[in-house]
Amino acid sequence: MSFEFSVPTRIVFGKGAFKTVGKEAKNYGISPLVITGRNSMQKYGHLDLLLNYLIESKLDPTVFSEISPNPKADEVNDATDIVRKNKCDFVIGLGGGSAIDAAKAVAVGVNYESIEIIIGKTIDIKYALPIIAIPTTAGSGAEVTKGAIITDSKKGIKLGIRGNALSPAVAIVDPELTYTLPSKITAETGFDALTHSIEPYVANMVNPITDVLAIEAMKIISQHLENAIKGDINAREKMSYAALLGGINVFNASSCLPHRLQQAMGSVIEISHGAGLAAVYPSWLQKAYSYSGTRFDEISTIFINQGYSGITDFMEKIGVNYKLGDLGIKREQIPEFVEKVEGNLGNDPIKNIDRDLITKIYEESY
Repeated sequence: MSFEFSVPTRIVFGKGAFKTVGKEAKNYGISPLVITGRNSMQKYGHLDLLLNYLIESKLDPTVFSEISPNPKADEVNDATDIVRKNKCDFVIGLGGGSAIDAAKAVAVGVNYESIEIIIGKTIDIKYALPIIAIPTTAGSGAEVTKGAIITDSKKGIKLGIRGNALSPAVAIVDPELTYTLPSKITAETGFDALTHSIEPYVANMVNPITDVLAIEAMKIISQHLENAIKGDINAREKMSYAALLGGINVFNASSCLPHRLQQAMGSVIEISHGAGLAAVYPSWLQKAYSYSGTRFDEISTIFINQGYSGITDFMEKIGVNYKLGDLGIKREQIPEFVEKVEGNLGNDPIKNIDRDLITKIYEESY
């Protein structure tokens, strides 16, 4: 037996952890750039609270609050320009996976003329700004992963930037920040967390530690996501933990074909990450089961059903049993999606993934 496993990010987890941000931030400088989206963090008061904590610790924060739900290259470039102009010495990503991904991209983007240069690439650099990641959803696990998904609108591509330099220095995971999440977003981000347990469990890069974490996360999600959607506070705390485990698994075992399919869709149409994954999942499960049936049968014991139907039944329970048509996608867009599928396909249990298979999954998901 041989494998590698790493969690380079320091994790601060628990109710009230948000209050430690000033103490943590002082380790990295005095002038952070806070990167967040346009609405929710302001609406629910999370941004104001963060700024108060930072100012109380005698830090001088600058705010960039122009990140889209699917972060764009020009937004990252604008934020990077502010870093240079204000001489910011670290970045803080506050929000869901999009805000945190944007913060990661800015942290490495200071090395490049524009972020477009490295979209879709794995980079090996020694210098990047320190990153503090503060998730307010329980889904992406971006607070502990080494990738950032960015859309290059000019080229019409949505791909990852990957490399150890994108790993946050600190993740502050406070479940209380998820209490304000609407039920629909809780369901979709929760399903995203579930995929970060399922895919690393059947992936080719699997190892014994990711196996343990995947099973634990799947058990938590199967038991608590429905109640989290209903607003149960204890269940939302459990989901924050499960999402964190999923992020650690993605860091070590990566994801599979559904994530590549979703990214291709996101290159063409604005779509929720979790919803896009949910739409293509049943067809992918059916195909992948033929190659990794034993593993899916092990998963099925958690969802109390045979094969992969326990997963699809659970998707129906939490209200994410979408079809592509439900998401505003037109059937004639499918060929464009197929052309844009890129990234690591070799980690998927399905062997010899080609355009015909990808087209079939999209067609069956419509």
